[in-house]
Amino acid sequence: QDGTETVENARILESARSAAERVANTDMLTGLPNRRHILAMLEEALRAARQDGAALAVAIFDIDHFKQINDNHGHAAGDAVIRRVGQRAKASLRDEDLVGRFGGEEFVCVLHGRSARSAELVAERVRKAVEADGRTGDVPGVTISIGLAVFAGEGSAEDLLQRADKALYLAKREGRNRSRMAA
Repeated sequence: QDGTETVENARILESARSAAERVANTDMLTGLPNRRHILAMLEEALRAARQDGAALAVAIFDIDHFKQINDNHGHAAGDAVIRRVGQRAKASLRDEDLVGRFGGEEFVCVLHGRSARSAELVAERVRKAVEADGRTGDVPGVTISIGLAVFAGEGSAEDLLQRADKALYLAKREGRNRSRMAA
């Protein structure tokens, strides 16, 4: 048997596996990590935080009044807004932080090594970057509301995300276009 052919077949197989993994972990609209990948990375970050005591924060944000954007400007504009918000958020974070689309118009950021105060500063930077973007052609400017939670010994990613989600709804109740920290 020709060893060259075997090696080439293994390389092709590995390349296909790698491409399939990228597709399985990527949100096709934004090119950002998807819900599945965000949850896996958050679980990994939680394990590290438990083991070495490193600070960890999570932010959940969504686009304020997004349904009105789809209703008034159409779904293509809504998709453009989602892409633009994801790009602005990613550009506002450090390389070691992670932002992904969690679903619909909702995004999650995993903020490694972030204290409560540091996480609040990051959230404000993301919020301002999205707000400053403004209208572009047929795509309206938008704002976001953000809920933050700092790791406090939660047993799972879902527990930490649930605290951040409660803070997100507090930000919305208080008027939107703001961030709030979980208790």
